[in-house]
Amino acid sequence: MFRIYSGILLLMFLAAVSGIATIVFFFQWIGINMAFMLVLGLLALYFAPALVLPILLLSVGVHFSGGFSFIADFLSLLIALFWLFMAYMAYHLISEWIKEWRENRS
Repeated sequence: MFRIYSGILLLMFLAAVSGIATIVFFFQWIGINMAFMLVLGLLALYFAPALVLPILLLSVGVHFSGGFSFIADFLSLLIALFWLFMAYMAYHLISEWIKEWRENRS
Protein backbone atom coordinates (compact mmCIF):
# COMPACT_ATOMS: atom_id res chain seq x y z
CA MET A 1 0.00 0.00 0.00
CA PHE A 2 2.79 2.40 0.94
CA ARG A 3 4.54 1.60 -2.31
CA ILE A 4 1.55 2.78 -4.40
CA TYR A 5 1.24 6.04 -2.46
CA SER A 6 4.96 6.73 -2.70
CA GLY A 7 4.83 6.13 -6.47
CA ILE A 8 1.87 8.50 -6.81
CA LEU A 9 3.63 11.09 -4.64
CA LEU A 10 6.77 10.75 -6.74
CA LEU A 11 4.76 11.28 -9.94
CA MET A 12 3.02 14.30 -8.43
CA PHE A 13 6.37 15.74 -7.35
CA LEU A 14 7.87 15.21 -10.81
CA ALA A 15 4.81 16.78 -12.43
CA ALA A 16 5.05 19.80 -10.13
CA VAL A 17 8.79 20.22 -10.78
CA SER A 18 8.36 19.91 -14.54
CA GLY A 19 5.43 22.34 -14.42
CA ILE A 20 7.48 24.87 -12.47
CA ALA A 21 10.41 24.42 -14.86
CA THR A 22 8.06 24.95 -17.81
CA ILE A 23 6.65 28.13 -16.28
CA VAL A 24 10.15 29.48 -15.53
CA PHE A 25 11.28 28.70 -19.08
CA PHE A 26 8.12 30.33 -20.46
CA PHE A 27 8.69 33.50 -18.42
CA GLN A 28 12.34 33.67 -19.46
CA TRP A 29 11.40 33.11 -23.09
CA ILE A 30 8.71 35.79 -23.46
CA GLY A 31 9.26 37.83 -20.29
CA ILE A 32 6.97 38.66 -17.42
CA ASN A 33 5.56 41.71 -19.23
CA MET A 34 4.47 39.71 -22.25
CA ALA A 35 3.10 36.95 -20.03
CA PHE A 36 1.01 39.57 -18.24
CA MET A 37 -0.21 40.94 -21.59
CA LEU A 38 -1.00 37.41 -22.78
CA VAL A 39 -3.13 36.69 -19.72
CA LEU A 40 -4.78 40.10 -20.00
CA GLY A 41 -5.49 39.53 -23.69
CA LEU A 42 -7.00 36.11 -23.10
CA LEU A 43 -9.19 37.46 -20.31
CA ALA A 44 -10.27 40.35 -22.53
CA LEU A 45 -11.01 37.95 -25.36
CA TYR A 46 -13.33 36.04 -23.08
CA PHE A 47 -14.94 38.85 -21.06
CA ALA A 48 -14.63 42.01 -23.22
CA PRO A 49 -13.80 41.29 -26.88
CA ALA A 50 -13.86 45.02 -27.71
CA LEU A 51 -10.67 45.49 -25.66
CA VAL A 52 -8.63 43.00 -27.68
CA LEU A 53 -7.39 45.58 -30.20
CA PRO A 54 -6.10 48.10 -27.60
CA ILE A 55 -4.45 45.27 -25.68
CA LEU A 56 -2.90 44.02 -28.92
CA LEU A 57 -1.47 47.49 -29.56
CA LEU A 58 -0.10 47.61 -26.01
CA SER A 59 1.42 44.16 -26.52
CA VAL A 60 3.20 45.31 -29.67
CA GLY A 61 4.60 48.26 -27.71
CA VAL A 62 5.71 45.98 -24.89
CA HIS A 63 7.35 43.61 -27.36
CA PHE A 64 9.38 46.23 -29.20
CA SER A 65 10.38 48.30 -26.16
CA GLY A 66 11.05 45.35 -23.86
CA GLY A 67 8.71 46.62 -21.18
CA PHE A 68 6.08 49.19 -20.38
CA SER A 69 8.49 52.12 -20.68
CA PHE A 70 7.03 53.06 -24.06
CA ILE A 71 3.96 54.45 -22.27
CA ALA A 72 6.07 56.93 -20.31
CA ASP A 73 8.05 57.76 -23.45
CA PHE A 74 4.84 58.46 -25.35
CA LEU A 75 3.44 60.63 -22.55
CA SER A 76 6.68 62.61 -22.32
CA LEU A 77 6.53 63.09 -26.10
CA LEU A 78 2.99 64.47 -25.80
CA ILE A 79 4.05 66.83 -23.01
CA ALA A 80 7.06 67.96 -25.05
CA LEU A 81 4.84 68.61 -28.08
CA PHE A 82 2.48 70.66 -25.90
CA TRP A 83 5.32 72.83 -24.59
CA LEU A 84 6.80 73.14 -28.08
CA PHE A 85 3.44 74.44 -29.30
CA MET A 86 3.28 76.87 -26.35
CA ALA A 87 6.80 78.13 -27.12
CA TYR A 88 5.83 78.63 -30.77
CA MET A 89 2.74 80.60 -29.74
CA ALA A 90 4.81 82.74 -27.34
CA TYR A 91 7.39 83.38 -30.09
CA HIS A 92 4.63 84.36 -32.51
CA LEU A 93 3.02 86.68 -29.94
CA ILE A 94 6.31 88.37 -29.03
CA SER A 95 7.24 88.81 -32.70
CA GLU A 96 3.85 90.49 -33.28
CA TRP A 97 4.49 92.80 -30.32
CA ILE A 98 7.92 93.71 -31.69
CA LYS A 99 6.42 94.30 -35.14
CA GLU A 100 3.76 96.63 -33.70
CA TRP A 101 6.39 98.44 -31.60
CA ARG A 102 8.57 99.05 -34.68
CA GLU A 103 5.58 100.33 -36.66
CA ASN A 104 4.57 102.70 -33.85
CA ARG A 105 8.15 103.94 -33.42
CA SER A 106 8.53 104.93 -37.06
